[in-house]
Amino acid sequence: MQLLSEAESWKLFCRTAIPNNVIDNRPPELKVFGEKMVKKCAGLPLAIAVLGGLLSSKKQLPTVWEQVLNKLQVPFSEGNGVDAILSLSFIDLPHNLKSCFLYLGLFPEDWVIPKRELLLLWITEGFIPQQDEQRMEDTAEDYLNELINRNLIQVVAVSINERSKKCRVHDLVRDLCIKKAKKQKLFEIQNNIVHVPSSCSSHPSTKCRRQGIHFGSGGKFDLEMVEFSNSIAKLENLRSLYLEAYPPGMPSFVMNSWLHLSKLQIKGRIPQLPHARQFPPSLTQLTLEETELDYDPMAILEKLQKLLTLRLRKDSYLGEEMQVSAHGFPRLKVIQLFGLNRTRRLNIEKGGMSKLTQLQVFESVLDINGLSKLLLLQKVDVITTSLDHHP
Repeated sequence: MQLLSEAESWKLFCRTAIPNNVIDNRPPELKVFGEKMVKKCAGLPLAIAVLGGLLSSKKQLPTVWEQVLNKLQVPFSEGNGVDAILSLSFIDLPHNLKSCFLYLGLFPEDWVIPKRELLLLWITEGFIPQQDEQRMEDTAEDYLNELINRNLIQVVAVSINERSKKCRVHDLVRDLCIKKAKKQKLFEIQNNIVHVPSSCSSHPSTKCRRQGIHFGSGGKFDLEMVEFSNSIAKLENLRSLYLEAYPPGMPSFVMNSWLHLSKLQIKGRIPQLPHARQFPPSLTQLTLEETELDYDPMAILEKLQKLLTLRLRKDSYLGEEMQVSAHGFPRLKVIQLFGLNRTRRLNIEKGGMSKLTQLQVFESVLDINGLSKLLLLQKVDVITTSLDHHP
């Protein structure tokens, strides 16, 4: 990490802490307290940015800044300044933002998070107050923007209208999320399956509501080098799982033993999908990406009785046609078809996807038959593609 000079540090602080980046017309004591805090940050960009984000949410009064400085005096003297700033920023978050923030720890290190996916996850987890669907998404985006303004989330891509499109969290921020979430029994992360402690895998007293398992560095792992231990089947409280591929030879009892798993993402080539009865019984969100299935996955996926959101992303299916039968996907509300370059047709029989409210087609050219039979459909998003549909 490259350290900033004294002048660069002060410039970053003013830009993040003070509206309009103007401190000269503020009380002189404000600058004194600000300079003291910036000096203690020792040129660390993350510390300065998060400190600035924290102060930007408070009144621009010398007494307020002095209180923040006093809270940081001891940690800075002990060499724990960055952790102290991050912890203080977390404590200062409004109650309704804390769970949303801690949830970011479930994503692997350096993971680029699509904004819309994150908002939908927050909504599904119950972190957003109950309203109509559009208002809930707007509220979730307000929460995201608040975390961005506090410099707890980094924007890595923006849309044409300069709204955040993708984001990620700094490694140290993610570490804080994991530590605080474990303490609050929100979730627990195990960085390698072979190191899953017995307290998480076999003790019924374990109370964590979510457990995430990220294989290898950056959430990636080589299936030829990792022995998929059956101890994963004992993670009874597992709620969210990201796999870079479906481990070959994994016994069917493993997945359906995760009684509380609600979100599953599989990325990477797999020979075949598990049978519908082998999927976790509480699964509500499923994402497949680059799985390169050569047969229609809908025949299996449409039997998942509790599935609410299905995302078929880049090269998840290599065939030309998909078929949804009558009564298939009885509860599905959102389907996203992204980068299915070889697929040309989606046929939906009457009664199939009867609860669908959102259809998203990105970078795919599809002829969709049966669209007019989706009586609850409220929103269709089509990006960089053409969409032909017939009743």
